[in-house]
Amino acid sequence: MKIQFADAAKTQKEVKQLYKSAFPILEQVPLFLLYRKAKQHKIDFLAVLDDGKFVGLASAAMQGDVVQLKVTQITQALPLSLQ
Repeated sequence: MKIQFADAAKTQKEVKQLYKSAFPILEQVPLFLLYRKAKQHKIDFLAVLDDGKFVGLASAAMQGDVVQLKVTQITQALPLSLQ
């Protein structure tokens, strides 16, 4: 297992599918806003990869030494011991 992080824009189809299934509609920030904020370097919106395979996503906003985790979700593809 080798966990890596990549730009979520490179896995848009997988990100959208996981995001829409993982969060209730009322808790979803529109995906276009997350991509826009990432492009403006205001947040990190990342795909989580395991040996190159999409397994989750994460979004974080940073200000100085403070990191606020906005979104995190892991697919059911990982073993239960890692979730």
